[in-house]
Amino acid sequence: MIKDIKTSLRSRICGAVLFAVALAIAGCGQLQGRDEFSKQVMDKAEQEVINAVGKPSSVDSSNPAHIVWTYKGATYDISNGNKQDAETLVILGPNPATGKLKVTGIEYK
Repeated sequence: MIKDIKTSLRSRICGAVLFAVALAIAGCGQLQGRDEFSKQVMDKAEQEVINAVGKPSSVDSSNPAHIVWTYKGATYDISNGNKQDAETLVILGPNPATGKLKVTGIEYK
């Protein structure tokens, strides 16, 4: 019985350590709820987004009118039991008024 308790405790500690490591590897930014993340980036210019949530994990600029910044493990979905999103895509497009890029959409995956 004591052996079972030790095994169970060891498993829990290992699980907690792995979870902490996964969060650390996920990126430098904080894990945020979708609403909070959206408020910080929607309709913002490139530098404002970087200042608010950090640099993206990757950038797809193959279409200058539809640039996609990918953030890994940056958000979670409160309505789905706080499940962490694997990727958050921030879509930037030209601002008609200024011609500079701004966030026009966000997709959670």
